[in-house]
Amino acid sequence: MTNIIKLGSFSLNGDLIQTGIQCYSGHDTLAFQDTVPGTEISWVDTGDLLVSDRCICIGLSWESLNKAGYISGTRVWIDNAPYICRCLMGGGRKGEKNEWDDLLRKYGDSDDLWHWHGNPFWCQETPPDYGMLGARVVRGGKAPDEWSTRGWNLEIWNIGFRPVLERIPRMTVDFSGLEGREICVYGPHDQSIAGRVLSVDDYDLVLTTNTSLPPNCSWTTASKCGTIIRRGEIWSIKQIN
Repeated sequence: MTNIIKLGSFSLNGDLIQTGIQCYSGHDTLAFQDTVPGTEISWVDTGDLLVSDRCICIGLSWESLNKAGYISGTRVWIDNAPYICRCLMGGGRKGEKNEWDDLLRKYGDSDDLWHWHGNPFWCQETPPDYGMLGARVVRGGKAPDEWSTRGWNLEIWNIGFRPVLERIPRMTVDFSGLEGREICVYGPHDQSIAGRVLSVDDYDLVLTTNTSLPPNCSWTTASKCGTIIRRGEIWSIKQIN
């Protein structure tokens, strides 16, 4: 049975959008957000990957996605968890083994699942036979296994962005022997706080800090005794001395 999960939302120039909206590469700022009911993204959960079940926006270029880091992969935070977000591998040549065809074989090629009809999507590859012409691989559209190429800088009204999320496992943090040490604590959204450890218990870590907290730092609480950090929100710790 295919496992579909709802996770995260997507914004266009800071405004949340419904999946499948028209975007224009040169003018729009695209970003992932925490899950907001009514604008959730649907993903096919393969265990290792979360693959969007459709294009979440269309009409943008491969070039625009690459500049944003979404072609080969960039880190995003959704609901206080980090992921690597990227495009699928679609095969540098037609018939070459690739992720998209593997997904079709494993989960079936139904348009009800993948919504490939009418909305092809950009893939990572530069085809060796057409790369000098600036072509990039596009999959889907008229058929689930359709393979084609388009110019990397073209904004084509129906070609879109089908993202993939790679899970990043939480690091195992050793809290023993930290009292009195200078450390840097890393939490959600790559925020960090540096200071000296006053105390550690089963729930919290308390630091003395000489700098202001990052904006919207919801995983910490300022108190008279220091900055209280919830252990469950800590992703990693670096000892300074």
